[in-house]
Amino acid sequence: MKEYVLNYFAHRVTTSVIEGINNLIKTVKRMWVYRISEFC
Repeated sequence: MKEYVLNYFAHRVTTSVIEGINNLIKTVKRMWVYRISEFC
């Protein structure tokens, strides 16, 4: 039971970290596109 809970939490943490990184990349890309379109 303990291992199951640990695996569940590890999975949740990993998933949220990956999602956070993906969101960050999307935000940065959007900012760059906005900046570049301003200069062009």
